[in-house]
Amino acid sequence: MLTPPPTYTQYPRFNNPEIRFDAIGEAFQIFARNWKVYIPASVPSLVAITLYFVISIGAGFMTGFSRSNDIASLGPSLALQYGSMFVMYFVVAWQIAGIMRMAIRDVNGLPIQVSDAYKLDGKVGAVIGAAISIGILTTLGYVACCIPGFLASGAFMLTYPLIVEQRLGVFEAMGKSWETLKPHMWKAAGYFFLVSLIFSVSQSFCIGVVIGLPVLCICLAIVYKDFFLSQPMTDSFGQVEGR
Repeated sequence: MLTPPPTYTQYPRFNNPEIRFDAIGEAFQIFARNWKVYIPASVPSLVAITLYFVISIGAGFMTGFSRSNDIASLGPSLALQYGSMFVMYFVVAWQIAGIMRMAIRDVNGLPIQVSDAYKLDGKVGAVIGAAISIGILTTLGYVACCIPGFLASGAFMLTYPLIVEQRLGVFEAMGKSWETLKPHMWKAAGYFFLVSLIFSVSQSFCIGVVIGLPVLCICLAIVYKDFFLSQPMTDSFGQVEGR
């Protein structure tokens, strides 16, 4: 007996990806499942942010006790403050690149390990460049009318996973993120606002960074998966997995 041909509904159907706010809860579940990997992976960011806060407070006291407004006398405290800030930004960018790579693997059901977050693959500079570029554009948007900055922050949120996973350049990744999320701009902005709020609160408590940073990366990795499901998974050196 011949097997009847499959009906239309049995064929794979094109899905229309959307921004899912329930992905935030999903991200916490994924974190809870692999917290023993994510927390050790986030320790460098915790150390860098804590040191920055401690040094900033110390520099503030040094400036307050100084009776002179001369730049030369304030030089050491300013150097400490801005030097620690630069180190913090570099470490967090390095961690975003590593943990983002790890999170993308995790949401796709691939195994992860702490060492995945510590690999330097040349994308740290691109992540820093993206952070600066997006920061400038969103700041200009907020200054202009607030709403453009709010929308831009959401439209550019896939820039980091695109840099890490598809190994795109800064502006190429920003452009691709913008074109992908432009039809979903309001939802994307609201989603990114909530995700950023979680990370900001975690920074306020310092030690919460080891939860906030992985959850931030997992949240973005879930959106990346939803919109780029057909993209082949690659390892940290850009090689396609399973080949």
